[in-house]
Amino acid sequence: MKKLIWVIGMVVCLYAGDTIIYVGEFDPVDKGIYDAYVKGDIGYLSLYPAVGSDSSQGILFVDLTDRANPQEINHLYLPTMCFGIEIKDTLAYLGSKQGLWVINIKDPLNPQIVSSINPYALEYLKVIDTICYATTGDNGLYIIDIKDPSSPSVISHYTSFNPNYHFLSVYNNVVFTSAGDQIHSIDVSNPSNPVLLDTLYTPYIPGQGWLTAYGMDVFYPYLYVAVARGFWIVDISEPSNLKSETLIVDTPRYSYDVVIKDTLLFTGGPAAWNLNPDPSSPVKIAQYASMGYSQDLFVDSSLYIYEGPRAVIYPWRIYKFEYVGIKESGSEGGYFDFKKSKDGMEILYGFPYEVYGKIYITDKSGRILKILKKGILSKGKLFWEAKKPGTYFLILDTENKKIRRKINIVK
Repeated sequence: MKKLIWVIGMVVCLYAGDTIIYVGEFDPVDKGIYDAYVKGDIGYLSLYPAVGSDSSQGILFVDLTDRANPQEINHLYLPTMCFGIEIKDTLAYLGSKQGLWVINIKDPLNPQIVSSINPYALEYLKVIDTICYATTGDNGLYIIDIKDPSSPSVISHYTSFNPNYHFLSVYNNVVFTSAGDQIHSIDVSNPSNPVLLDTLYTPYIPGQGWLTAYGMDVFYPYLYVAVARGFWIVDISEPSNLKSETLIVDTPRYSYDVVIKDTLLFTGGPAAWNLNPDPSSPVKIAQYASMGYSQDLFVDSSLYIYEGPRAVIYPWRIYKFEYVGIKESGSEGGYFDFKKSKDGMEILYGFPYEVYGKIYITDKSGRILKILKKGILSKGKLFWEAKKPGTYFLILDTENKKIRRKINIVK
């Protein structure tokens, strides 16, 4: 273990202006929310039954056009307790006590069941291309072929000496799963023959024992794992040799999930952490001190944060992460933007006064690909050419500003 950081009752200096604001909430009215996915202005909530109410199972469709006042628009009842949900294009993939359901959600007012398959009770899901990876809670990992959504089929079933898989993340043909006080790395480059690469035990706290691993997400080369009172960072650069890096205990309430968006890590609270310039030592930049447990987090492309409760009595809450004071091009007499040129991308910047910072390019996982300029920034022009098509981010990072520009490179 390289670092073990105890941060209890820590006082931090937030980046100037960064903040999380409360926007609104949605009360599902005696329905239990297990997982949520947001696409555009629609929220898709998987439901498990409230006490004495089996009719509250299935998917709840919520209109988020006005996020301060979300409205239920439909409820698709399913005859089973529902768990993890993933949305790809116009299809919803839903884990449940009766296996996997595939649902056409093109029209939220008239969703249609496409198919289902019941190899086992499936909890959390990740859909990558034409494969669905699903944990079971007590029976390992299922890999399901969804190339034909109308006829999904099990490719393989993997179980190990500790099959209690719950949360999962997938990166570069490796599945990472939480299994109580362990995380496992499983090679799925051959989906028909998954291979366990390594098992790593969570940090041990004297008097409390081994921590429990929950939700996780990847910002390569690190895996960030929720441990209820904070998060744990694991080096996954060699999946067959997982290495414990850092434990940060800094959550005033129970948080069971983490989400990474661009170069930001979100934890329960909710709180936001900056992963640049050193992802092994994130810096907290904003915190909203709300009440209750945090079972599920979802962050959309506009940096709205959706926090799911752990009990029926709590509503689904919506927050917004904002870079207060960050101005768009042309404001304050300054500008930061890009345009296509014959040499690739021409990056233009100018400020009314000299600032110290850097301009750099990352890939969509947040990994820094190239630092274009570092030091005193005033006014200038830079050039950058992508080596291959993809999604990139152009980032300006100064003492009191952080501006992102998304760049899509096509063939």
